[in-house]
Amino acid sequence: MIDWDYRFDLMQQHSGEHIVSGLIHGAFGYDNVGFHLGNDGMIVDFDRKLIADDIVKIELASNKAVFDNIEITVMYPTKEEIPALRYRSKLDIEENLRLVKIGDVDLCACCAPHVARTGEIGLIKITSHVAYKSGTRIEITAGYRALADYTLLNNENKLIMKQLSAPREKTAEFVSRQLEQIATVTREKQALVRELA
Repeated sequence: MIDWDYRFDLMQQHSGEHIVSGLIHGAFGYDNVGFHLGNDGMIVDFDRKLIADDIVKIELASNKAVFDNIEITVMYPTKEEIPALRYRSKLDIEENLRLVKIGDVDLCACCAPHVARTGEIGLIKITSHVAYKSGTRIEITAGYRALADYTLLNNENKLIMKQLSAPREKTAEFVSRQLEQIATVTREKQALVRELA
């Protein structure tokens, strides 16, 4: 028996990854050279460097693709049709090729199940990006996982707001201010200890 909720979660993640990878490939020509999808997150490695501005643009374009509710289709091109197609793949496949197409966003060789339309993904969030080897490693969350991540961060932010009497949009500023005050008090304490000694 299929656990539909679990399967749908994986479909949301994987379809979201195709959108992000397809847009990065289309915008920069970078290749996805590593992919891991687990219960605790999704990691994608690219062969070249991405900067923070690139990530912001790709995330925005990814969510536009979600909101556009693009149909996701599967193609089985013939051996004769394959040479004319430009698709992402790590392997040279000459027969039984299955391509997953997301409008003009991505065309990729893939054997996994996907959602029927991009709107079913709900939301795509790139939660981190770091230099990795000669390229970039990004972490992505999508769908219900993205909602859970936002809920967690929102709840944590509410606690910080309450503890510091900080407005929602200034929690980081208030935390910085508290840390500066702690550093000042610590320096003053160390000075007094030295003076007493």
